[in-house]
Amino acid sequence: MPSISRMNSSDAALRLDPFNEEVSSGLNFHMLVFAVMRLMRIISSRSRPVMIFLDDLQWADTASLDLVHAILSDIRGSNCVLFIGSYRDQDVKQGHFVFEFIQTLSAYEVPCTELLLDGLTEDALNLMLSDALCLIPRLCKSLSSTVHHKTRGSPFFTIEFLNSLIDRGVLVNSLRARRWVWDIDQIHAEDITDNVLQIISDKMTLLDDDDQNALKLAACFGIKIDESCVLELSRTPLFNDLQSTLDKAVENGFMERERSNFRFVHDKIREAAYLLIDSKDEYHFNVGMSLYSIMADANEEHSTPTSTVLAQINHGVPSLLICKERRICIAELNYKESLKSFEGSDFTSAHRYIKAAVSLLPEDTWTSNYDRSLKYFFQFAKAAHTCGHIREAKDSLNDIITNGRLLEETYPSYFLLTKILLLACNNLSLSFDLCRKVLGMLGEDVPTVEMATHDLISQVTKAKALLNDSELLHGNQVPTEDWKDLAVMQAYYQLITITYLSHPEVMPHYAGRWAQYMVLKNVSSRYNSKCIVTLAGILCRDMSQDARIGYKLGKQALSMLDFSFLGDAAYVFLIFYGFVGELFEPIQACLDMLRRGYEMAMQAGNLSDAAFHKIFMLSQCMKTGMNLLDLKEDIDTELSLSTHRSQTFMVMRLRCYRETILTLIGETSTGHSALFSDEDLTSKPNLIETQCLDELMCSAYLGSPEQYHCLSKLYVESPQAHRRSSIPQRSFYAAFYFGIFVASMYRKKSDAKLLSKLDDSIFIVATAVEFSEWNFKNKLALLRAEFASLEGYGDEAEDQYDISIAAARSSKLIHEEGLACELAGFHCKNHGKEAKALKLFWEAERCYKSWGSNIKSNQMVCMIQSSSVFGGDILGGN
Repeated sequence: MPSISRMNSSDAALRLDPFNEEVSSGLNFHMLVFAVMRLMRIISSRSRPVMIFLDDLQWADTASLDLVHAILSDIRGSNCVLFIGSYRDQDVKQGHFVFEFIQTLSAYEVPCTELLLDGLTEDALNLMLSDALCLIPRLCKSLSSTVHHKTRGSPFFTIEFLNSLIDRGVLVNSLRARRWVWDIDQIHAEDITDNVLQIISDKMTLLDDDDQNALKLAACFGIKIDESCVLELSRTPLFNDLQSTLDKAVENGFMERERSNFRFVHDKIREAAYLLIDSKDEYHFNVGMSLYSIMADANEEHSTPTSTVLAQINHGVPSLLICKERRICIAELNYKESLKSFEGSDFTSAHRYIKAAVSLLPEDTWTSNYDRSLKYFFQFAKAAHTCGHIREAKDSLNDIITNGRLLEETYPSYFLLTKILLLACNNLSLSFDLCRKVLGMLGEDVPTVEMATHDLISQVTKAKALLNDSELLHGNQVPTEDWKDLAVMQAYYQLITITYLSHPEVMPHYAGRWAQYMVLKNVSSRYNSKCIVTLAGILCRDMSQDARIGYKLGKQALSMLDFSFLGDAAYVFLIFYGFVGELFEPIQACLDMLRRGYEMAMQAGNLSDAAFHKIFMLSQCMKTGMNLLDLKEDIDTELSLSTHRSQTFMVMRLRCYRETILTLIGETSTGHSALFSDEDLTSKPNLIETQCLDELMCSAYLGSPEQYHCLSKLYVESPQAHRRSSIPQRSFYAAFYFGIFVASMYRKKSDAKLLSKLDDSIFIVATAVEFSEWNFKNKLALLRAEFASLEGYGDEAEDQYDISIAAARSSKLIHEEGLACELAGFHCKNHGKEAKALKLFWEAERCYKSWGSNIKSNQMVCMIQSSSVFGGDILGGN
């Protein structure tokens, strides 16, 4: 399971590279959820459905049930997965999370069928005993009644209970009576437990010491133990008779052979055997050290995995391991196993192994084991960070920074600490200062935000000129090995990420300096494609001829990608298809590529880039007209995960999107203005852009409700405000929604200034059409149609409405097709063309219904019903 994400449906070259990527709290679980959901999408189909059966759900943890829930409620899954789960109702009480799991599946409209499999009834048990004892049912009635009272009809418990009666001589086969006989009074008089574990344990205590030890040892390994492990333990003095005693356990019915394994016939038997162990940690430790003695002997062959050996030894770490030399050997084994687990995305195990390794280091480790301490503490910080143990990660990194001797050795710790401050602690200011400090230590004099504000254009211009003549764009350079150059490139990458969230207005300055350093130092590294695509995104902000240069650079960055570094590829996909590509390429294609980038980010363990991908994916889903109900479900899931991971920047944007969707669906909402405080909007510039765009979208589709008036008024008072957006396509969409909004305002209040604002919007969207007709042609035609309609040019308006409808349909923008049909319908209705208006309203209702906007669909139904030709031939034709 930990390496399941290596199963890639498209690129065999894609593989995990988690060592160099940032991750966040709870990633191990969410990585696994993503990987398994993706696997189910790949392998399940109508012709090859998948069935999953899990027994004993009463012992499952919430994370396991959440994983199953994610598979079954995956809205983009194939719906060809059948899940069967069983649990013992006598082992769960009201409020157990199994019941919550079932209720949650029902809430997500996952079809559920519950079957109650009770224990045997008293009559059925009587028939079973009658058959087993070869007696008529009437004679067994007293015994079956007592047995049923004790076992509640559990078949396994019944068998063990009867065996205990036989062992005690209470149930015997009488030669004189020639049948089985029993004494009910004696059975009631004796203190026979109704706990099946106690019955089995009592039975095991009758075995000799060797047989008990064999069962106890097997129980240490879980429900089964591999034969190769048994053979190795049999070569040690402590367990030299293990093979034969386990064979005897099979004969006694406690275990069974399963290919090359010895397996307990029931989990209750394994549980009972484990209860026989007094000092469990010490027993595990001794088993592990016996296996280690085989592993440590260079002359002995061994086949038991290191993870199996350490799973036993670490029960006694560090208290039971006294020898200093052996402590270091076991620590090294744990360190190597942690690296292996981390590479396979099994982050919980990686954290467990490296924590054991660190605990075995001596108190003077930074003096006596300096190099080993650097490795162990950094691996511990990475694993702790990944599993959400932020305090452990920060303490470990501070130990390295405090005790490290050279910057070359400590700079990775600075970078990881910066990521933690940014993502886990949401401390933008401290992470920015730390990143500047590291760049200063590396010899780069990075100006403050205030100073950078005064020097934005020149840095980008210099970088653009240098890249023009650089050979680095061809990607054929010898990779740079100088650690300092690589560290500077990585530090600038971090600085760009931080400034996007905190001070997006100064991104051009830092991006320009980053690109200049790369060219002037002739650095050839994995960060080159990131640097170039970032500069491409900056160039596209101006929406001038530089945008085409930016698009060309972005394409170049894509061609330079090394897909063995999934995190780098994910970042480049994010910037290109989130910032650049949407200006030039069909938005649906950009959305598909963002999804692919999201998958790569998740595979690489880069949860921060995955979160950014998700934000842009959701934004583009809204722009493409994805069904609002499906989108709301997707956002609700992401909102829950982001809240759990404390990703404030993600939560705020998701709440904004959710509010927009609730409004467009027609459900009760609090309004965008109630979502955030003034401090939130002031400290996060990108957030107000998102909020403004979403409010304008609602205003365009729903007229001008009072709750959207205030922010929309900002656009009326400052028509060029949206030109300054940090994301260029936002400006085009804002201009479009703003134009539709002011057209509706003009119909309520004829003001020449509003027509002027509409004309400004037409000019901006016309610029967008020069970049991509697919994405913007329908929008420009609709704005022109509205302008012509308001000016009284009826025929021209109808032509433009038709162009807009056809273009939206061609570009598969169902929501904008509906808007164009609706506005065209109102135009025709106002010009006395009731029949054509009715057809258009029917088309609008179809589009809005497909989009999932109940409020708009209902509005169109009302318009249809109020039409003077409603019920006539035209209605019948529809």
